[in-house]
Amino acid sequence: DHHHEGHSGYTAVDIARNDLAGWLRAARPDVVMFMLGTNDVTHGHATAAIIDAYAQMVGEMRGSNADMRIIVDLVIPLAVGNSGIVALNAAIVPWAKSLNSTRSPIYIADTNTGFTGADEVDGVHPNANGDRKIAGRLYPILLQIINQNCEASNAVECLA
Repeated sequence: DHHHEGHSGYTAVDIARNDLAGWLRAARPDVVMFMLGTNDVTHGHATAAIIDAYAQMVGEMRGSNADMRIIVDLVIPLAVGNSGIVALNAAIVPWAKSLNSTRSPIYIADTNTGFTGADEVDGVHPNANGDRKIAGRLYPILLQIINQNCEASNAVECLA
């Protein structure tokens, strides 16, 4: 599936500064999911700078759609030098709680727990098994969002 804005080598800091606004204008999404921070950590960005970029992105998302549903994945571990990922993941939940709203909720997908080096192709990127684990953590959240939107639209049948 090439209908996404996943780009190898991009950082959350750069996406917040340079890319997200244009992507939002072009796609006009109702739901955004992101797992960002690995490249920031490996480039030496501080946890606070990454969280600031997340906050800027949420502001832009909500500016483009006040009813935006936002899914933030906890970042999968690195095989080497994982302390920055641990620090970032520890900061994500309180950050999300501070910006969460009823109209535009932020959901956390724990894609980190249970993820091991055996789930990565190169110590950084998920292999097929890692992709399945990530999908397994995202599916219930996506289904919940779809069903909420379905029920709000008075559709005849929503997904089970």
